Amino acid sequence: MVADDAHGGWTDRYCSEYSHRFEGRAIYKRGWIVGQIWTGDRPSADSVREETATAIHRLAHILRRGTATTLGEMIDQEGTAMAAAGCSGPMLDAEDIAFTRDVLAPSLDATDRATVVACLFGDDAAHRLGYRAHGLSSRAGLALALHDGRARLNGANRKGSA
Repeated sequence: MVADDAHGGWTDRYCSEYSHRFEGRAIYKRGWIVGQIWTGDRPSADSVREETATAIHRLAHILRRGTATTLGEMIDQEGTAMAAAGCSGPMLDAEDIAFTRDVLAPSLDATDRATVVACLFGDDAAHRLGYRAHGLSSRAGLALALHDGRARLNGANRKGSA
């Protein structure tokens, strides 16, 4: 699916991405797996491949573990899906990963959209949507998710090859 976020269109990217990642039950029930790319991003074969593979791995995770309802479960779901899909980003340096982990720790059981969106997408999203900012970089929670998902995947791969 191509979502329009260009030129101030009606689609808010953060709200749409949240819904796409965590509210897809009706689509899955109908037998669909949907990847979402954005008109505001430069298209590439790699980005389409990553999004398609992430959508497939996301559904596989949901089928194994159930629907994510807390921030911690959402980080686990997205990290697992993005790592398995071989995603290249979002990325943060080691210091920002550690900072993000510390900031998110007290909110891992949060289920309210305002906290979850602000933690996953960072202060840009929080400010745009009128949510409380946490001092987070853009897509900080998703970058932490990918970082941790890669660590889990690499650990599993090492165990499997031993």
